[in-house]
Amino acid sequence: MFNKENCVILGKSVLSIIISYILGSVSGGFIAQVLLKADPQNEQNIRELCISIFIIIFLRFFMKLSIFNKIAEPKKSIEIMLAIILLSLITNHDQLFSNFTFQILVTVIVVGIYEEILFRGIIFVPLTRIFQNQRHGFLWASVVSSLIFAAAHLNNLSGQSLAYTLGIQCVFAFICGMFFSLLYQVSDNILLPIFAHFVIDLIAMSAAQFSVTKVDLATTIEIVIFVICSVVIYLYFVRGEKY
Repeated sequence: MFNKENCVILGKSVLSIIISYILGSVSGGFIAQVLLKADPQNEQNIRELCISIFIIIFLRFFMKLSIFNKIAEPKKSIEIMLAIILLSLITNHDQLFSNFTFQILVTVIVVGIYEEILFRGIIFVPLTRIFQNQRHGFLWASVVSSLIFAAAHLNNLSGQSLAYTLGIQCVFAFICGMFFSLLYQVSDNILLPIFAHFVIDLIAMSAAQFSVTKVDLATTIEIVIFVICSVVIYLYFVRGEKY
């Protein structure tokens, strides 16, 4: 699997992420602090947007990969997008949009763009090239990139319990990552995962229970139902496909 060509792809991907983070953080910090005098939350949003722009540039001109293509299978893409959005309501149904603010709207737009460009664009897409000659290569690429996506949510440990972070957020993130990867694989356009990610985060962050960080019986039941439903629906979409 790790032949010379795949090592080059992996190396370019890692290098692109590192340089994009450096350039995006520096330029974003300058724009936010010096030009716009932004508050810390908006400064973070600006940094993430700048990092996303640099990643897109590296993808296009350094790695020769395009993530903004004509939507390959519109009907199936929309079905997958609607499925994961509806699934997210299982764990985020309590008083929808009761916590909604304009700041949340701005943040989830930026996060959707940033995380999809990063985890699906510069991580998942190169992994599909690395695993392309392996049996079920797409699934391997999906699992690896989704595990990285889930692990990134461990940064929330500073403000909530380990049980909630691992048992709820990381599980939810991993399953969403699998669906976002499938959505990109089917559509061949990163804009659809970005939109789905934005809607799911908006639902989650605007729900009344978003601020709840404990794992009780009701929450456990909800996440179990979410996992079971997600597996069934995911298998429905990948049935008969040569992934």
